[in-house]
Amino acid sequence: MGDRERRGRDPASMTRGCDVRPAFTGDDERLALLESEGALFVATARVHDLAAPVPGCPGWKLRELVAHLGLVYRWVTRVVRDGRPGPPDRAERCSLEDPDPGDGPALVERAQVAHADLVDALRAAPSDLDCWTVWPAASARSFWIRRQLFETLVHRVDAQNSAAARVADGTDLVPRVAADGVDEMVCGFLHRYAGQLRTDTGVTLALHATDTDGRWWIRLGPDAPTSGRGAVDTGPRDAQVEATAGELLLMLWNRRVSWDLRVRGDRGALEHWQRGAHR
Repeated sequence: MGDRERRGRDPASMTRGCDVRPAFTGDDERLALLESEGALFVATARVHDLAAPVPGCPGWKLRELVAHLGLVYRWVTRVVRDGRPGPPDRAERCSLEDPDPGDGPALVERAQVAHADLVDALRAAPSDLDCWTVWPAASARSFWIRRQLFETLVHRVDAQNSAAARVADGTDLVPRVAADGVDEMVCGFLHRYAGQLRTDTGVTLALHATDTDGRWWIRLGPDAPTSGRGAVDTGPRDAQVEATAGELLLMLWNRRVSWDLRVRGDRGALEHWQRGAHR
């Protein structure tokens, strides 16, 4: 199997300015954060109503979010431990789903076990781990530590928002960690929206994390998006967003509104992202 097939679809045409990753965080810190964020998620699920709706996941109750994250943990653990060249197929995925989501306490307990297994697998994985990744990565171990950290962090925010009087806006997130999450979205996760994140005419989103001075850009148009790091010139139809890294992270994941952020240019450019990106 070729490297492109093994590693996932090649997003090179979409991430032209993402060749050198900034050192916001490292693997050891990310792994520790994955461990603590998972503990926070489980603790939240234990005290919140599992029938409560999740604002960031339309149509989902907290119970479904817990089951989802447990499933993700189990199949990533299998990919990492077995050095899989591809993701579990549909039949295997079904076997990894929670057996009884209706049993709330047991559901949360199984998610906790799945999280612990994932952390153990990633901690034990060799630095030259050879396995499938969702998009090409220099290190499969680093990829999965980072990917699972932000999968967990965003869903931890979702879980906390499921019973919150005030939905989190991202300002409480650690700046360098949130900036790492913005970077993962702009230079990695973005490629998963390639088929749906299109506009008839080209627009650019320029992002500036005011608390880390991180800068990124995303160009949308009739073809697949392109993206990169650094400052970029913008025109009247483009949008420049200035906010904390945490605010940008939750905005890009469609977990918060953008109307109260500092936006220069055409806010309509942001609407393209909100319609076509993650839900």
